Formats: sequence, structure tokens, C-alpha cells
Amino acid sequence: MKKMKKIVSVVMILSVVIACGVLNTPQVVMASQKSDALSAYKVFLKENKWDEGEAGTLSGKYFGLKDLNGDKIPELIINQGENKKGKRAYAIFTYNAKEKYVDELYCSWLLDECYYNSEKKYIIDKATSDVSEELRVFKITKKGNYKDVMSATMQNYDGKYTSAMVNGKKASYKKTKSKIDSYLEKAKLIKTPYKINSKNIKKYVK
Repeated sequence: MKKMKKIVSVVMILSVVIACGVLNTPQVVMASQKSDALSAYKVFLKENKWDEGEAGTLSGKYFGLKDLNGDKIPELIINQGENKKGKRAYAIFTYNAKEKYVDELYCSWLLDECYYNSEKKYIIDKATSDVSEELRVFKITKKGNYKDVMSATMQNYDGKYTSAMVNGKKASYKKTKSKIDSYLEKAKLIKTPYKINSKNIKKYVK
């Protein structure tokens, strides 16, 4: 009887150990991918240049790290402009764990602002000029892919917005403005607080 109890106890202990191992495996994999991503970002930032095809090679001035899709692995955000309103120009990079490289996900050609709505996990790229307001709303999937939500242009004539285009089609300005405002209501500016240099790369990319 005592021998049977010992066997049962050993089986129960092994079951708990195996169960804990299974439960912790995703966390271990995630931690490993995060570590790999940060290591890759360090190398990328030290080189600080990326190819934009016909536009040539670009580089940045400031950077930040933020998880933009909820997978616990931060994206790398590079600011090509200045940390001032109307002077920013964002490029967003993600880590491709399968191929093990830093992949450009999005590059804003305009000097504008990018906001992040953590509730919907939407990124809102907003550019305002004297004649129009242009917005692109998108998200990053858990697999690290770009997914378009909406693109909108609102025309400003004589100091008054009168029309809108959403995904290439004419739309009501009021409805478009209302939808965009709902996205921006809980959104915060995506910050790039660190100047790109070896000291900050070592200090903050970890």
C-alpha cells in the first residue's frame, strides 16, 4: 500500500512538472523572441540606414520602442525629423522572428504625427496642411504584417473643411471627422525620446 502511494505521488509530481513546462513554454519562446528582436534592433540602429528604393537610403535622428500589436515584443520606431509638432517623420520596424531580420513596416513621407490607440491597437498617421488633412489608420497584426483600416483626406477651402475622401471614395465630412475623432480620442502620440547614438542604444535597447 505504501509502495502504491509512493508511485501515485511520483506520478502526480511528474504531472505537475510537465504541466508547468507546457504552460511556461510560450513565455520562454516569447522572451527569446523579444531578446532576439532587441539584439537585432541594436545592430540596425548602429548602422542607422535603410533602403527606400527610388527614394534612396534614409536614416533617423531619434528612436523609441513600443509594442504596437500586443505580442509583448516592441516595435522599433524611428523619427527622421525632430521631436517637435509638425516636424516628425516616422518609420516603423518590426522583427521577423522566422527570418531573423528587422523589417520595415511603414514609412511616413510627410512631416506629421503618429498616434497609437491602445484599445483598438490602431496607429493613426496624421498630416495637416493649409489645404487638407490627411490620415492613414492601420494596425500591425500579431504576425507582424501591415493591415490597412482606412485612409482619409479632408479638403479645406477658405478656412472650412467641406469634403472628404475615404479609401478613394467620396464620403461625408461630418461622418469621416466623427470616426477619426473616435480613433484619436483615446490615442496618444507615439514618442521617440532617444537620440540615436551608441550611448542611448546601449542604455535603452534592452
